[in-house]
Amino acid sequence: MMRLLLLLWCGLAWSTTAHADWTWRGRTQASWQDNVTNADRPSDRLSSWQWETDVVAAQRHHFRGNQSLATELHATLSLWPEFNGLDRLATGATIAWSHKLGLGPDAWVIRAAASGEWVHAREATRSGLGGRSGFELQRHWGATAHFTLGGEVVRFNARGRAFDHTGREVYGRVRLQHGAYWHSLIELRYRHGDVVSYTTPPRPDLVQAGKSLTLVDTFRRDVPLLAYYFPANTPSAAWTLTRQLTTQTALFFHAEYRDTTHGALRYSNHRTGLGLATRF
Repeated sequence: MMRLLLLLWCGLAWSTTAHADWTWRGRTQASWQDNVTNADRPSDRLSSWQWETDVVAAQRHHFRGNQSLATELHATLSLWPEFNGLDRLATGATIAWSHKLGLGPDAWVIRAAASGEWVHAREATRSGLGGRSGFELQRHWGATAHFTLGGEVVRFNARGRAFDHTGREVYGRVRLQHGAYWHSLIELRYRHGDVVSYTTPPRPDLVQAGKSLTLVDTFRRDVPLLAYYFPANTPSAAWTLTRQLTTQTALFFHAEYRDTTHGALRYSNHRTGLGLATRF
């Protein structure tokens, strides 16, 4: 794993010096989450702040026939002041092919992408390798609207079985420009796949159902919590409002709601955050 991280960053350092058209962008955000434990019982619901920063280096090559190939290398640091067992550093790479179907700024664009990622978490059982592949249709409507419809498959292989997950998602998003300095992004998603939930033992119903259970002391409760995974359906909605500060820097506010169901079990998540994005 450490060799993979070293190779990725060596490749990034070489590419950014060997090619003048690599671009950098960064993003940092503080957010509040009301149900970090993904718990359906009120007594198990815990909330917390999260701080996340990511840096991306990207390059795009254009070819004949309105085609292009984009490559990205990224690193993301996620910190949880109250539950530092969730702290993680992720690094990975993405390659994406795009094809524009026609001429002019309003023509449809097809995009296919695949990425791989290595995750190192403070709690070793949460570390592992992940990947995703997806397909999108994109289109501009005039100068003020951009529409995206897509789907993707996600897989993460963790050291601890309870933290493995596989999922399939479909989504749609609309980006709207409001004058020279403001724009908003509205996104709707539907996911079917594994989720991890935490609960206070004993839970004989979970044992009887044959769930794979893991005790964790991540959340600093008097009694360690049980972590267990199950397949579930999760529709979600998110809204991001961005204010351009300079040509390179923008301030944004993000709000998101997710509703997860698995049979009779149901829980929700609310996340709100404030952050800064920049290009350099």
